[in-house]
Amino acid sequence: MIRQKKQLKQTTKPSHSSTDHAEQTFMEHIRELRSRLFWVATSLLLASSLAFVFKDILVGFVLAPLHGEKLVYLTIGGGFSFIFTVCLYFGAVMSIPVIIYHLYRFLQPVLGESSRRLIVTLVLSSAVMAIAGDAFGYFVAIQDSLNFLMSFAECANTSSVTAESYINFIIAYTAGLAIVFQLPLLLFLFDHIRPFPPGALLTSQRFVITGAIIAAALITPTPDVINQMIIAIPIIAIYEVGALLVFLR
Repeated sequence: MIRQKKQLKQTTKPSHSSTDHAEQTFMEHIRELRSRLFWVATSLLLASSLAFVFKDILVGFVLAPLHGEKLVYLTIGGGFSFIFTVCLYFGAVMSIPVIIYHLYRFLQPVLGESSRRLIVTLVLSSAVMAIAGDAFGYFVAIQDSLNFLMSFAECANTSSVTAESYINFIIAYTAGLAIVFQLPLLLFLFDHIRPFPPGALLTSQRFVITGAIIAAALITPTPDVINQMIIAIPIIAIYEVGALLVFLR
């Protein structure tokens, strides 16, 4: 009887230790997540502060598609809010490599050990793809959308664009396309975690085309089909690049 009790105690001890170990591991992940969020927030604050130093250049760059048309502020703090949003957005763009780096490091236990060269390549590639998405949105998509929207019914109305609506319009295009342009890297990471079946990405073409059209309709507020195709076609091309990367891997 005494021997059975000892065996029972021995069998119950590992369960308590495993529970404590699981709780400890969970708290370690929480502390690591908090630390990485701190560094991301710090980089965002520093980058936005740097952008504020060059606020005149950045505001002029954002207002360039209007070709000299002035914006309207509906609140007393509208001007400050506009400049603050511009600096915060450019700070977020400059912080993309830091965000991708800490995200990758947080997920590294799932991804497995990787070389330093791979980490640097992913971070730099993410920054380049985000800048490419921003550039495409700014130089191509925004200008065509503004020409369509501001020329619509201009014979009967005089446009007075508010600063809030304009900056939201700019961010919707550039940020949306910057995120979409990360698709090849996301496919590469997903394939690294759990490899796709052979030919799985190629057989999903019809879903990609449908999703690209829906995403283009959400990003672009215009009913113009040509303008939506300007957004949808690059999304499909970006997916094909990601599928090619996975295939080569």
